[in-house]
Amino acid sequence: MGYVVRSTRDTGTITYHCPSTGSALDKFNEFQRAEYREITVTGCDERQVSRAQLVELLDSERAQTDMTQACHA
Repeated sequence: MGYVVRSTRDTGTITYHCPSTGSALDKFNEFQRAEYREITVTGCDERQVSRAQLVELLDSERAQTDMTQACHA
């Protein structure tokens, strides 16, 4: 699953294509720290995703990975 993270700043719009939930969340946080405006995240289905949804998705992905690793241990 991929995401597009966009924001505006004084010099224009900045867009990143992120291959994973974790990288999209990292980029979102980076934009917030840089005080960029109008940060949006769009999923592969063209729907906007909130920061809270990214956190939930990442937690779910990590839990699934943990379960898979436990089953193969």
